[in-house]
Amino acid sequence: LDEKKKGYGTFRVIVDSALKISLNSNLIKTASKSPIIIGTTEFANRAKKDKLCGMKGVSVVSLKSKGKRVPLKPFFKYLAQKGIMTILVEGGAELAGSLIDETLADEIMFFIAPKIIGGNHFSIKGKGAKNISEAVNLKDVQVKRFGTDIFVRGYIKNKRNL
Repeated sequence: LDEKKKGYGTFRVIVDSALKISLNSNLIKTASKSPIIIGTTEFANRAKKDKLCGMKGVSVVSLKSKGKRVPLKPFFKYLAQKGIMTILVEGGAELAGSLIDETLADEIMFFIAPKIIGGNHFSIKGKGAKNISEAVNLKDVQVKRFGTDIFVRGYIKNKRNL
């Protein structure tokens, strides 16, 4: 994909180790208007991968898995080689934790809702800090309220070497 030749300003990027995305999803259905790059691994279904690769606006990148997951650093390197230098990530706790663990995130934005879930539910997973001195610190922090929710935005101050 050549961003300039195709006239696209942005791409939607999907990290999907086993290529579980539905061919009927809105993301896939709208790929011809808003292109998609899917990072996957050898665990992807070959027939599904071939079908996706044949769709307009869909590009599938297969990488050798790291712990059965898409290796983020090589995938981000691929994206950078395509001229994609800024990525807004909307992901789950595992992806968020991996981005922090692998020092791939520069800025963090998240909402805090006044709800207590308890149990084994985390907003960010990953290795985490063993103690408070190893915690990821934010700088230039902004805090805003949206109704009862709190929005926090900041830049990572110290990049841990985990």
